Amino acid sequence: MDMMISVEIVIAAIIVMWIMKTVFTYRNKISPSAGMMTAMTMGMLIGLLGGVTVGVLNPGGLLHSTIIGVLIGLVGGFITGLPFTTMAVLDGGLSGLMGGMMGVMLGDMVASNLQSILLEYMFWLFICFTLILIYLLYDVITLKLPLLIRSPILLTITLVLFFLAIGQLDVPKEVGNEEERTNSHTIHEEGKEVSNAKGGVASLDNITRVVAREFSYSPKTIQIEGGKPFTLIMKNIGDIEHDLELTAADGSVIHLHALPGEEKQKHLNLPVGTYQFECTLPGHKEAGMLGSMVVSK
Repeated sequence: MDMMISVEIVIAAIIVMWIMKTVFTYRNKISPSAGMMTAMTMGMLIGLLGGVTVGVLNPGGLLHSTIIGVLIGLVGGFITGLPFTTMAVLDGGLSGLMGGMMGVMLGDMVASNLQSILLEYMFWLFICFTLILIYLLYDVITLKLPLLIRSPILLTITLVLFFLAIGQLDVPKEVGNEEERTNSHTIHEEGKEVSNAKGGVASLDNITRVVAREFSYSPKTIQIEGGKPFTLIMKNIGDIEHDLELTAADGSVIHLHALPGEEKQKHLNLPVGTYQFECTLPGHKEAGMLGSMVVSK
């Protein structure tokens, strides 16, 4: 988790606690209908932001992410509705449940190169709607807002300057010598395997290697000599898990799955034909992880 995400989570938590404190302290001045709308709004916003964050931080773990995202939204909406009526508690909890489910699916399905953008959009959406809610609540209970919040222009300038400063501090760490040598060796070996291939053939001594990373295979087109058994090896050099799935002529499915740094293999003997392979993890195929295997005579 990088610094920017950590800071955004802390800011979102502070805003949530501020709103919670306000509704609990001034619950007698807030009407039941306003309390119900507050619980629904907070449940949905907490669920969406929490769900997206969990989905992005735990790619591929949809079941566990959904449970966590739903709980985040459910608890957020439930607690916000507690100072008011039972209906407010129910509405807030159900809104949080829905928000958590939708947020996790969105965070898990988006391609990893778009995850940081998605988180930024969701965070600023959360900020905008919670600020609107704060303005409305303070108007209902006739309280004077702090100077910084009272002036939208001043608040905008402060937030922009703050995140620009955080962005300057969020500098990637330098790669250590050992890791750098390892990555260089991996890239060198990958290049060697592909350069040894003649006419696009990525086989060497009946071994066919496919390298997976975010979000591509190398090579994308593989040529195999038909009638001969071979070993298909998939090496994952990316930062997240990937797989390779290919459907044979008889309908059987060939599936290789590897975590970052892992290498998986299968022994095959395919009839002549052209086969398509792809990464079946959500959003990976759409981001470009697909290729073809040509088995020729």
